[in-house]
Amino acid sequence: MNNEKELRLIKNTNFVTGLVFLFIAVIFYTQTFMLPSQVALFPRITLLIIGLMGILLVFDTARGKLGSKKSKIMNKDVIIAGVGLVVTYSLLKFLGFYSAVTILLLFMYLHINKTWKLDTFLKGIVFSLVSILILYLAFHLLMSLITPTGLLI
Repeated sequence: MNNEKELRLIKNTNFVTGLVFLFIAVIFYTQTFMLPSQVALFPRITLLIIGLMGILLVFDTARGKLGSKKSKIMNKDVIIAGVGLVVTYSLLKFLGFYSAVTILLLFMYLHINKTWKLDTFLKGIVFSLVSILILYLAFHLLMSLITPTGLLI
């Protein structure tokens, strides 16, 4: 009985994903010790968040809070997000970092909400601009990072 539960847990994609997140976060975190302390701050915080997400995913799955959803790895939403990232990358030099990411955020917001109505579009613009403001404050003012510039910003 207990062995059957362990097998079901290992076959659970959420459990395996949590373990992979945790493993990658630990491996990459050890690589940040070679970086100067000022440069390593952002990757370390990011990796700690990824590791915490992995731990929570493993524990929630083990406690039975998350079901064993079987899902295809490459579904339509993943492909659309990937295409959006490729387009954003190609627009970086032309439009600049903040403009290209604003367009990506707006597009993904509209895609997730599955509607292009005016009120959703306006909410998407507000979401995109607030997100870009936070990115600007974090990258430019707090960390003094240089982002790709283009015709706009």
